Amino acid sequence: MVRGSLTLLSGEPGIGKSTLTLQLAQWCASPNTPVLYVSGEEGEEQIAGRAHRLGVSNPHIHFFHGEILEDIIATLQSAPHPIVIIDSVSVMYSESQGGSSGGMAQIRSIAETFMHFAKNTNTAVILIGHVTKDGDLAGPKALEHLVDTVLFLEGDRYQSYRILRAMKNRFGPTDAIGLFEMGEFGLLDLKNPAEGILKTTPQI
Repeated sequence: MVRGSLTLLSGEPGIGKSTLTLQLAQWCASPNTPVLYVSGEEGEEQIAGRAHRLGVSNPHIHFFHGEILEDIIATLQSAPHPIVIIDSVSVMYSESQGGSSGGMAQIRSIAETFMHFAKNTNTAVILIGHVTKDGDLAGPKALEHLVDTVLFLEGDRYQSYRILRAMKNRFGPTDAIGLFEMGEFGLLDLKNPAEGILKTTPQI
């Protein structure tokens, strides 16, 4: 995580983006680095239920439920957190911007606001964005030039394997991937990728 950076994590609905970011919060949160998880889609009980299932238990992870951008920014300013997760940019809404939540104008305005917030406060902000299998949801695609890093989580939601790719990265290479297996307790490192692939490859 880079202070002052804006990261877009995208992928199909249900692929594991919220799971990955909750696990990331568990790894990163500490007394000196509290993490704020902002959810516009799920309430506190839903997030708590997922966290319990994943074994995420860290008193330095804080939760805020809200959809209105201005309320979220006010909360961030009153209680600074070095790492902020926004789940998801597609459902956030700015009262100063016309159009419906999820629309192009709204998503762009929200992303620009978080970009300025990240740079001005030295906060690492992660935006979760949804795309369809064909990548035809305009929002996340239109944000790629605004953010520092674009991560794409892909795989078959009905299968266990996931691939995390860096499509853009101002702070490092884009020629490496993360290989994971979705299990009962979240995403786990795939220790032997070749073995897993061979097991799922049809025999000729």
